[in-house]
Amino acid sequence: PNVLYRFNTLFSAGISGTYRASLGIENNKTMSPNTSTDVYGGSAIAQHMVWKGFFAHAEFEYLSSPIKIANPTADTPSRQWHKGALLGIGKQMALSKGINGQIIFTYDFLHDEYSPNPKAWNIKFGFQLGNFKLKDINF
Repeated sequence: PNVLYRFNTLFSAGISGTYRASLGIENNKTMSPNTSTDVYGGSAIAQHMVWKGFFAHAEFEYLSSPIKIANPTADTPSRQWHKGALLGIGKQMALSKGINGQIIFTYDFLHDEYSPNPKAWNIKFGFQLGNFKLKDINF
């Protein structure tokens, strides 16, 4: 989930949580013994509207994933934290009243062979429910 604050009609920034469960697809690297293949962590996000629903997207992520090594031993740590610096472009579109869809194409400039994502290029998509303002939230 993402929580973004809209500073004005063009700029939003916030945080995101990530949890990605494995579907049993391996990328030909051995995991440490007794390790979950799930990936989790968080990120800081900034978006700037550019033109007719297109926006620039910047994200710094910090994700925990299983360590990928050729010959794991019992004392090998099972997880490792990875930094990611993603830049890209996205498109926001109205799906119905109060519901928007987003698709974002990014490139991770810190990607390496141990990154939790198999490729440096990423595609993300999601939904935005409502456009809440602080005055609409009662505490």
